[in-house]
Amino acid sequence: MASESLVLGTRKSKLAMTQAELAKAHLLKTFPDLDIQIRSMDTQGDASLHLDFAQLDKGMFTKTIENALLNGNIDVAVHSLKDLPTDLPQGLELRAVLPREDSRDVMVSSIAANLDLLLLGARVGTGSPRRCAQLLAYRNDLKVLPIRGNVDTRLKKLDHGDYDALVLAAAGLKRLNLEGRITTYLPIDIMMPPPGQGAIGLEVRQEDERVQQMLDQINHTQTWHEVSAERAFLKALGGGCHIPIAAQSECQSNQINIAGLVASPDGQQIIRSQLNGDTGHVEYLGRKLASELLQKGAEGLLNDAI
Repeated sequence: MASESLVLGTRKSKLAMTQAELAKAHLLKTFPDLDIQIRSMDTQGDASLHLDFAQLDKGMFTKTIENALLNGNIDVAVHSLKDLPTDLPQGLELRAVLPREDSRDVMVSSIAANLDLLLLGARVGTGSPRRCAQLLAYRNDLKVLPIRGNVDTRLKKLDHGDYDALVLAAAGLKRLNLEGRITTYLPIDIMMPPPGQGAIGLEVRQEDERVQQMLDQINHTQTWHEVSAERAFLKALGGGCHIPIAAQSECQSNQINIAGLVASPDGQQIIRSQLNGDTGHVEYLGRKLASELLQKGAEGLLNDAI
């Protein structure tokens, strides 16, 4: 009798494929007889490297994979959760997450050991408005320059001398066995990560009970609580990839702490807050945190960024 099969879909990048392999490994631990295939595909975001990050729609990195899911060409879409919009296409849902990798950002440089030691006017590469705003808030003398491409491409540009330093996600470097390139980890109070960073999300069709039941058995509860709070925060703010929004939550036992911020693109204004609560109300806490920031003046920053 043929074994049961499952098709995972993801982007073609080395990091995306590595994350799909991690999803496969977690599934095989629970379902050792499962026949799992990985199908990679180019997304609109991958094909638009000529555009600046600010010109991209967040869904450009996920839409192709979600269409394959809706059409039944794959059974599970595997995403870097920070890339997955909070509003999903009708008929799809985020069903599970894998254990979270380090959610922090890091600095990579061969000429300075940390942000403080970068020379005046040093060139720092990042395509993220969130990173740009927080970098300028900490050191407004830095020259923050846009950069696109996968991790290897960015590192080559750094090694070629196009930049003095890069800011990247620790999770991606670790998953690609490039942890040795990390110069220093950036503290959360200097560089708060985006909602969902470090987490791998598994998206399915709402009508596919067979796959839902499989994913329910590998869902990592602590990570689920953390990212659910962060994504509720982001959704309540209505933010996308063009607005400097950050969030970081941490679970301990049945308690969760969530911190968040909204910044102006130049980093001159940053509005922060944090909340504690129990894990039975993570989405409520995320929405409440967003409400607090809006009351403190974040709504003006969000409107200015539109």
